[in-house]
Amino acid sequence: MESEILKKIYQYCAYQDRSTAEVRKKLTEWDVSREEQENIIAHLEAERFLDEERFTRSFVRGKFFHKSWGRTKIRHELRLRTIPAAVIERVMNQEIPPETYQQTIETLITRKRSEYRSDSPEKQKEKIFRFLLQKGFESAYILPVLHADADDD
Repeated sequence: MESEILKKIYQYCAYQDRSTAEVRKKLTEWDVSREEQENIIAHLEAERFLDEERFTRSFVRGKFFHKSWGRTKIRHELRLRTIPAAVIERVMNQEIPPETYQQTIETLITRKRSEYRSDSPEKQKEKIFRFLLQKGFESAYILPVLHADADDD
């Protein structure tokens, strides 16, 4: 393995957790042959610089707890990074507690309600619903909270 490429890819992986797809893309950008890419990836995995499950955990926690993304959007982004579905589901079930997921939806609804104060209640619901869908939350979780919250008014 070319030591300069290896040094650069170590730095790339050490900076933050990376998926295999991201590493492969970076190596392709650097014109590394397919055979050499596979050798480097195997080496990175053996040295634990590259770990799909660790990457998935980090990604899920960051996107949910810091960006307030829902499961649908997180799942979609992880699929784009070619993370196996079984890993995605296992990690999401472990990292996102159902009560925290529900609380996040409630918090976002409350925040958005104050932003859309001047709109009619129906228009408010519509805007909030679209916002939460765009953030990746499932309608089956949004609607009960949205309607229960509206009933409290």
